[in-house]
Amino acid sequence: MYNVERLVESAEEMDKQLRITFERIKGLLAEKGNIMGSRLKELYDSQYKDSLSFESFGYPRLLPFLQDGESLHCFHLNHSPGQDVQICLRKEDSNYNVSSSGHLKRNLENMSS
Repeated sequence: MYNVERLVESAEEMDKQLRITFERIKGLLAEKGNIMGSRLKELYDSQYKDSLSFESFGYPRLLPFLQDGESLHCFHLNHSPGQDVQICLRKEDSNYNVSSSGHLKRNLENMSS
């Protein structure tokens, strides 16, 4: 018999970790500008000293993982079939600074300009 409470806790923890991962990707975008999907893992692993493993969230490929981040309004994707995907910071987030942990902070200098 399954422990339903434990399953719910596990799902909530996975959701939290996924959101942290997407916030970290935003941090990379704020620091580096647009990133190609083929370079994302290399940049992520280097910046955060943590391995980006979208497979651990149950995604078989990178694109569905990134599309879920886009649907959560974490970033914007530019792609065409058969080509690499470009990950871009959303315009709405351009007035924010992102700390190395991936946390967004309002940039007061950008607000006054």
